[in-house]
Amino acid sequence: MNHHTTTISAPRGYARVLACSLCQQRKVKCDRQIPCATCRKAGLEASCVPSTPAPVRQRRRPAQDLRRRLARCEELLLQHATTNQTPESPPLLPQLQDRQPEEGQLETPGSAPESVSASPRPFQSRPAHVVVKDENRTRLMDGHLWATLYDELQNMRDIVETEAIALDGRDLTAEDDADLLLSGIDPSVNVQDLQPEPVHVFRLWQLYLDRVNPLTKIIHVPTMQPIVLEATTNIGAVPVHHQALLFSIYLMATVSTSASECAQMFGMSKDEAIRRYTLGAKASLVKFNFLRNENMAILQALLLFQFSLHGRYDRFASWILSGIIVRIAHKMGYHRDGEALGLTPFETEMRRRIWWQIISREWTQGAVSGIATPSMLPVGWDTKEPQNLNDADLFPSSTEPPHPREGPTEMAFCLVFHRAHKRMAEIQADRETMRGVEAALLGQTPDGKNAAGEIQWTLARFRDLAISIDDELRAMESKYVNPKAGNAHVAVHGLRFMMLGSLLPSLTPIEEQPEWGVEILTPEDNVFKMLVTGHEHACDAYELLLSLRFEWWLDPHFQTETFAALVAQLCNRPTGSLSERAWRVLTRTFDLRTDPLKILTQEHKAYAQFILKAWGAREKALVESGQPVNRPAFLDRLHVALPPADRIEALLPTPESTSADINDISSQVNDLSAFLEGYDSADVMTWSSWGDFSVAADEQS
Repeated sequence: MNHHTTTISAPRGYARVLACSLCQQRKVKCDRQIPCATCRKAGLEASCVPSTPAPVRQRRRPAQDLRRRLARCEELLLQHATTNQTPESPPLLPQLQDRQPEEGQLETPGSAPESVSASPRPFQSRPAHVVVKDENRTRLMDGHLWATLYDELQNMRDIVETEAIALDGRDLTAEDDADLLLSGIDPSVNVQDLQPEPVHVFRLWQLYLDRVNPLTKIIHVPTMQPIVLEATTNIGAVPVHHQALLFSIYLMATVSTSASECAQMFGMSKDEAIRRYTLGAKASLVKFNFLRNENMAILQALLLFQFSLHGRYDRFASWILSGIIVRIAHKMGYHRDGEALGLTPFETEMRRRIWWQIISREWTQGAVSGIATPSMLPVGWDTKEPQNLNDADLFPSSTEPPHPREGPTEMAFCLVFHRAHKRMAEIQADRETMRGVEAALLGQTPDGKNAAGEIQWTLARFRDLAISIDDELRAMESKYVNPKAGNAHVAVHGLRFMMLGSLLPSLTPIEEQPEWGVEILTPEDNVFKMLVTGHEHACDAYELLLSLRFEWWLDPHFQTETFAALVAQLCNRPTGSLSERAWRVLTRTFDLRTDPLKILTQEHKAYAQFILKAWGAREKALVESGQPVNRPAFLDRLHVALPPADRIEALLPTPESTSADINDISSQVNDLSAFLEGYDSADVMTWSSWGDFSVAADEQS
């Protein structure tokens, strides 16, 4: 039998001959000859034919898919645009559907140009809000349109197979955005050199747990504890965002100590420790580039960092930083409740705690900066108030929301604090009512008239609102507060009185004041009494929190303007019952705080001069009336703090210079006449301002 072996050339378009069909079916090796050796050995030469190649699969280029995705995005945008058009406006979608590819546009060979309507697909409903989490970023896509567009953009990113494409425009900005705010950081700074010793880490952490955490509750202690332990051995192994949080914790723990405590516990001065940990926090924030990369730890670090600024930086700078924090939280979607975003119960609750602390501080900073309403808060935010839960009730891996407790918990102070802010903000939002109350407190109506009936009605209505807030806080206090449960509960036990103690008496009509006709003859006299009463309650509040080692919490609420207005009036009121009370307030303020002395001698030297001049006028009046003169001890400290050139002028006022000195106050400090100027303006005397006189309303602001 003759065997003819024929070599078959490869079909056109293929580089090699395929195995015969029988060898391919049996999955054995074929020598690719026709007939092949295997078929000849089996006697199947007649059946040995080359196998059929698989059909060529047409490959679409990425550019084609990208064009399809872009067309889909344009369709969505146009659908959104057409919903806002008038009926007479021509539809835009057909223009897109009939659009032909421009010259030079990529096309698949042999295929017709595609239109958007060529392969219609039903619109799938998307959630209104989507939280997008990258490696170092968390941001919110707000609205159905953006949620859908993000899906399309993400698909486009997947097509080009790279995560480096900045679809949100980030490649148009500089890399080191954090330098805009935290400039002046030496790039060679090594945070490991700033890390405290292990034993000091534990002390700082314990100070934070005892003095800072009970009043803030923005950190989940069980999840933070392992990070603190890891930092004691090698902070370099800790992620940068946690390094920033750790240094902010160290910083706030140091702020909560006294100068002697810090020196005794850590072997360095308080100022040195604050500088050290401030540098560590700033260096970590800059290294993480917090304006571009955001997560919960960075937001917590920024909040604590802002708390530490009070008394060290201008309060307006702190308020501006508060606005930045609000914007970052807004970008991350904290103004939307986590339940609506489909987040885990743990993250939902922590976001609530952080958001409510942010807005409470924004209200406070706005009030002490003279802003009636917090303008930075996003419109329509719906984040719920935190629940009455201990940290032990929250687990990061939990899938079921925890049930709030009925009795006292670690959240007692924050719950009352946030509710008070909420109610005060609701009342303050009604500017017409507020203008009427502000005028009524001065014995007038908003139009400047003295209508006794309208004034009494306005004050009575506002008093009812204040009483309703008092009743609500009483109910919360009875439900959540137990003074035996810890210092935070003792602090919140007096929160209601601190907030409303000076406000309710102020709502008494001016003619019904006990001093009316004797020491209160004008609206300015009544406001002077309010200033005295407010600072009396401020001292009461500070004494309470100082005994609990929470005094740092009230430091942000000390207003130099109201303090200056009080001092300015003392130059004109050397004697009288209100003057006696005012001098007792000054004595208590300087005995309790070191900050007023520091502020008066370094930033507002004129304040110290006028205090000494006011005392000179008082001393002269007491001597002339034959009354005993008891010189407050703090005056000697002020005298020593003043430069020598200013001491004689301050201590030896002449009768001719006294009136002139008082007139000079308007140009050097905010005296009472300037303080009252345009009182009927919505930006001068706000609900927050009245509460803030008592530092009581510090909780309210």
